[in-house]
Amino acid sequence: MKRFNTVIEKYHEQVDFAVIYIEEAHPTDGWATGGDNPDINQHRTQAQRMAAATQLRAVAGPDCEIYVDTMDDSANYQYGALFERLYVLQDGRVVFQGGRGPLEYSVAAMEAFLATHVKA
Repeated sequence: MKRFNTVIEKYHEQVDFAVIYIEEAHPTDGWATGGDNPDINQHRTQAQRMAAATQLRAVAGPDCEIYVDTMDDSANYQYGALFERLYVLQDGRVVFQGGRGPLEYSVAAMEAFLATHVKA
């Protein structure tokens, strides 16, 4: 999240940033990986998902909106987001689609795109 926040700081005056919190990739009661992941169980209700998203709000910068996917995971399925993915939209169209995380997730690739398409 630190690298993502750095990009937000650089471009927040020209670009609107948002995160859509989807199903938990590494729930404590599921495929937990340890490390610095927060202690979050798999969401069984929308209220649980909303509560988990508040933890993300604590680490996201103030210039990044947080949205929460519905329990039917419609945003996740529509954008192929699991586990994580970066998009840039312009005038309602996808103009950059990053690779699927964790292996192809690259904030650097998104930043390179922004560098060539947005004046910082």
